[in-house]
Amino acid sequence: MARFQLAKSASAFDTTILMIDPFPNYEDKPSSSPVNLQALKFTSSGLLASMRQQLMVKTDLLQKAYDDNDYTRFMISPIRAKGEITQPNSLACGALGGFGGFFSKDFRIHDYLLGRRNCQRFIQYYFCVPAEVNNPIIEYGYGNLSENELKFIPSKNQALRPIIPDIRLNHNQNSLTVPKPEAEFPYPSIGVKYLLKLEDKLKSRLKVVVDNIVNTNDPESETHPDNPIIKKIRKKSWVARNILNLATKRFIPVGKNLVCNLAAEKFIDAVITDMDKKGLLKNDL
Repeated sequence: MARFQLAKSASAFDTTILMIDPFPNYEDKPSSSPVNLQALKFTSSGLLASMRQQLMVKTDLLQKAYDDNDYTRFMISPIRAKGEITQPNSLACGALGGFGGFFSKDFRIHDYLLGRRNCQRFIQYYFCVPAEVNNPIIEYGYGNLSENELKFIPSKNQALRPIIPDIRLNHNQNSLTVPKPEAEFPYPSIGVKYLLKLEDKLKSRLKVVVDNIVNTNDPESETHPDNPIIKKIRKKSWVARNILNLATKRFIPVGKNLVCNLAAEKFIDAVITDMDKKGLLKNDL
């Protein structure tokens, strides 16, 4: 049985899929330079990034979206501009591997408005078909329009026909109007002082998590198990048992506090570093 093939060319395609870029954080792409240190701690981050990308989307779909001659796939990507100059970092929420939006509502608002601007420009300038190919569906929609009417439709140039024209009815519902272009807006920022204030809250949260894992407050954890086999293999002398109990009561809580404090400090340091790298940090110290 012959496999059905979709028409891909601009002149013949009759269906298309609009994809959203699954890799908005371009820094996650693996480096092409060799890594001399092959220890797990040096390669684990790259391995996790690769696994995450593999789970996001099938590579064959991406290849179709990047093929200029395949009109069955289009892909829209987040792009931020300042004075019509493309900026290196687009999504504010893209910091910290995509979790930056948890730190500021302004980040989420920025990315929503950026998405709206990107979508408008994509529909007007890129989600288009060349007029010269005479695609029957596109011709059916535009064939009866005059030159003046065609100029009314926003497009990158008059040689292109938008698949979805960005036009709408006016307030009186009696004529068409062109929507105003979505404006550029400032990139948000987050203060160092605010991030440092999160450190104490993070310490408290980590201590609760560790307490629930270790569960040292459970009175049954200080008694011997009832199973005779466990009693035999875990049998300890009176001295060893009392030293262990003393260490459990005196030193483990201190160690937990030190570990939680250090972990919270390192985490906030990592957040500040990444926010600064992405151009989101406001040094208000």
